[in-house]
Amino acid sequence: MGSRTLQKEAEYREIHHWMTKKVITISRKENLLHAAKKMAKNNVSCLVVEENNKPIGIITERDYLKKVVLEEKEPHKHLVEEVMTLSVRFLPDDADIVSAFALMKKYHIRRFPVINRNGELVGIATQKDLLEAMAHIIQHLDWKLVRTKIAFSEFTKHLDDVEIV
Repeated sequence: MGSRTLQKEAEYREIHHWMTKKVITISRKENLLHAAKKMAKNNVSCLVVEENNKPIGIITERDYLKKVVLEEKEPHKHLVEEVMTLSVRFLPDDADIVSAFALMKKYHIRRFPVINRNGELVGIATQKDLLEAMAHIIQHLDWKLVRTKIAFSEFTKHLDDVEIV
């Protein structure tokens, strides 16, 4: 296998190949009712809070449930910035998917906003995205293993046919 093929395989492990590129965002100054409607309309479980195309936080369904519904806040009277999670971990767009998955597990995170070198939001990597990527890698490795077994079998058959003098 050539180095170009190996390089292409390595690049395919980068998060930007698997992330969701269309990120639904919201301003920290929007009210919580607008946030809930936006999540429902777009069928997403979170909104990335951004300013100047740079992520500054995230609001998830869990945040909404715990900090709005259970605390009985009136969503039209409170702002996103009051309940959003500020301590958000981001991934660079060239992050390795295996490492990203390990970070999700370590920090109990279900999604990572993805940023470019300028710190601008370019996507979001969810558990579903990473599981899809892992399944693809496993399928690819399985196929490579099958091809190797076939080649080895043919090679040993060839050796059986060779007469040793």
